[in-house]
Amino acid sequence: MSIIGHGIDIEDLKRFSFLANEDWMARVFTVAEFDSIPSGERRLKHIASRFAAKEAAMKAFGLSFGPGASFKDFEIYRESGCAPELRLSARMRKTADQLGVSVIVLSISHSETSVVASVIVAA
Repeated sequence: MSIIGHGIDIEDLKRFSFLANEDWMARVFTVAEFDSIPSGERRLKHIASRFAAKEAAMKAFGLSFGPGASFKDFEIYRESGCAPELRLSARMRKTADQLGVSVIVLSISHSETSVVASVIVAA
């Protein structure tokens, strides 16, 4: 396996108590992600961890948000009892193919005050 890129992002949970409103979430998350947001005490960690994963993915691909990429180009999916996965939009899949990406590894972790995500893209 040859590493093409690695991105990491850490987010403070306090920040998300202000950001996590319906309008902001609709701009950042796909419909499937939005529908999977839990209520209750896990809500902020869930939102912040998915956001951190999207930021880490963008860094791993060597991109920045703008005309060439958006938050919704990266979808964080997690089957119950399994590790989270990073799914790519059709546009981002083309970019991944151009870069020779065949493996994407996503890891998410959290503490009481922060979340961290790491994405490795490799050939």
